[in-house]
Amino acid sequence: MVRCRRCGRRVPAAGRLCPACGAELKPSWRALYLSALCLAVVAGSYYLVTNVISLDRIRQQLANLSHVSLASLLPQTPVPRTPSPPPTETRATPTRIPTATPVTPTPTPSPSATETPSPGATSPAATPSSAPNATFALGAVELRAPADGAVMQGDTVVLSWRHREALPTDGVYVVTLRYWAAAREEAVTAWTSETSWTVPPDLRQKADPERREFRWSVQIMGRTPPDSSGSGAIALSPPSEVRAFVWP
Repeated sequence: MVRCRRCGRRVPAAGRLCPACGAELKPSWRALYLSALCLAVVAGSYYLVTNVISLDRIRQQLANLSHVSLASLLPQTPVPRTPSPPPTETRATPTRIPTATPVTPTPTPSPSATETPSPGATSPAATPSSAPNATFALGAVELRAPADGAVMQGDTVVLSWRHREALPTDGVYVVTLRYWAAAREEAVTAWTSETSWTVPPDLRQKADPERREFRWSVQIMGRTPPDSSGSGAIALSPPSEVRAFVWP
């Protein structure tokens, strides 16, 4: 059906003239426009479906949605923060320093003088001694041989010394020899007016095999009167240096 442009009535589209007014009916392009528009819409939809909205893209989007957790879409509940306690101040405990107590020194008794035998004799226990702060009339004896730390060979060992002053008439050289026997220290004392003394050979056999060191020193002592017990011996010089020798 088409509408007549003159009278406005609707008449069949197949006729050429309007039956009411006899006006010539011209073909209407509206229907052609609408058909073209519909064709364009259909063609565009097909393009979108086949090129833009493809099945592969739909599958890719669906695969991406599978990684999304439903829990992440839910609103998160905030976790309440627990306030930390305030720091506690720690005070150091002072350490008491002990007060030093003065100690009164105990006086050490002076050793008694040893027995004085006759010149040239030897004694295994007698050891000459002198007071710590005594004043001596003579200087110390100078030891000569053997040298300190010497290793002796043979059964004869001679100890020698000298003094820068002559030996007084009432003086005597006292030789003290110390060694180890039976795991204890032994001492031998010899009184002589000479400046040398030969060590008894039997001392070499008495000494411990593991400790073959002999230590010796010389001191000038006053002679003891014959009727005395020897306790009155007086040191005329300080003890000499102590030397040692090895007697294997």
